[in-house]
Amino acid sequence: MNSVCGVIAGVLLTCATLATAAQPCRNGQLEPAPAPYAGSGSDLLQRVPALAAAHARLLGQPQWLSQWSGPSSEPQQFTAAGHTYLIADVCQPHACGDQQYFGVWDLDHGHYGGLRYKFGRWIELGVLDDGMRAAALCAIEADQANARQVREYLNGHPFQAPWE
Repeated sequence: MNSVCGVIAGVLLTCATLATAAQPCRNGQLEPAPAPYAGSGSDLLQRVPALAAAHARLLGQPQWLSQWSGPSSEPQQFTAAGHTYLIADVCQPHACGDQQYFGVWDLDHGHYGGLRYKFGRWIELGVLDDGMRAAALCAIEADQANARQVREYLNGHPFQAPWE
């Protein structure tokens, strides 16, 4: 049992290390969100009324997205060209590989929009300017890199059940 816990702890530690490291991107830097914006995306919508109002304007979306009720990561902050953006993600429960959303809030101007991944296609929701698009793409690249590194770690450390 201890070896199982060791493998799980190693994966979780790897994930935590990847999630907290600053991520340089082509057009800026991605890092964990500062204290007032820390927590989950759903917590953020409850604490920041302006963000909740902007997110509510994305009409006609499925419940997991409109209510931010699926699994999500800690929000991240993207800084580029003197602008600061907050990025939060959520995915449909049990379908994260096919249904994801990365919301981007321009902290300087209050604009909000996002990119939704639906069955192999990215769809823009709201109006994204170039900076918001760059912020979303940086977060998506970091998310995919984290997933790739975790897969590589798991492949290099084969799991064996305690009874094997």
